[in-house]
Amino acid sequence: MGLCSASVSMSGATRCMVLLVFATQLVMANSEVTFKRKPVIYMNQFAVHIPAGEQVANSIAAKHGFRNIGQI
Repeated sequence: MGLCSASVSMSGATRCMVLLVFATQLVMANSEVTFKRKPVIYMNQFAVHIPAGEQVANSIAAKHGFRNIGQI
């Protein structure tokens, strides 16, 4: 016989309800823990190596909507 069957007595129905409430609370507690992670930090700067020179680097950056701020 399972934990919650179709032919449960009144005390069995109460036990089944308690188990369902407990399971629901357990799932909700786990999802709250999941949402309390540190936020991911994204940077808006990055470096690329373009051996053809600064003029080519400027044109590639402009073509893709970026701005070349020079060498590091």
